[in-house]
Amino acid sequence: REGILSCFLSSIPFDRRTLSERHLEAFHKNFCKLQQLAEKYAVFFNRKLLSLPGIDCSKVPTIQFLDCWVMMFDTENNKRGAILVEKMLDHEKYTKWNTNGGYVRTGTTYPGSATSFSAQNGDYHFTLEDIPQAYSHFTYNASGRRFLVCDLQGVLDTKKHRPVFELTDPAIHYRERTDRRIDFGRTDLGEQGIEQFFRTHECSDLCRMVCRQWIDGEEDDIIQYESIHEGPSMKSEEEEEGKEKTTKRV
Repeated sequence: REGILSCFLSSIPFDRRTLSERHLEAFHKNFCKLQQLAEKYAVFFNRKLLSLPGIDCSKVPTIQFLDCWVMMFDTENNKRGAILVEKMLDHEKYTKWNTNGGYVRTGTTYPGSATSFSAQNGDYHFTLEDIPQAYSHFTYNASGRRFLVCDLQGVLDTKKHRPVFELTDPAIHYRERTDRRIDFGRTDLGEQGIEQFFRTHECSDLCRMVCRQWIDGEEDDIIQYESIHEGPSMKSEEEEEGKEKTTKRV
């Protein structure tokens, strides 16, 4: 059985010891909610990626965020404790593909990892390093430009039947600073963080393909885009009420 590991406490931008038990539990639960939201968008990104014409689905890595759990326990002082656990990743292969401050890892930075993929008909070409960056860009478009998932870090597992980026501890930059239902924590730099990402990001062929809206696309593709664009977890009550009065367009 693969091991599990508590949250990387050294990466938390404040002293964990200053948190009360209640706030510590809330912090861990919020971490899981953020990671689950990133995984939700990864599912739709992967569908886009693997449906590209001419792509070899057995060779192109997909995006996956680790499942995580908040486990409660009793301490020796008869107090309740909370700890965040998830699958243990290989620390020797651990990589950051981008950060919440605008850094972007590229094949130019690490020439040895610039594995490339091309469509069989030659219509597009992208590298291994382009996939995480395209995912971040995709989340911005698919969320209706409300937020962007970044700080992508983890391990590229090539031993599975289909290779996969196993990621953890992402950051989400949310454009609006008020009227939000989810607290994305101190790594959320808001609109400034989004601008920093696009200041260093260079769109690849993959970005253009997965972010494209097909006018004459398949019905499943249109439904897929709408289900992200108007995801219930991020909609306000006003949007819900207005939904019945307006005609939805892609």
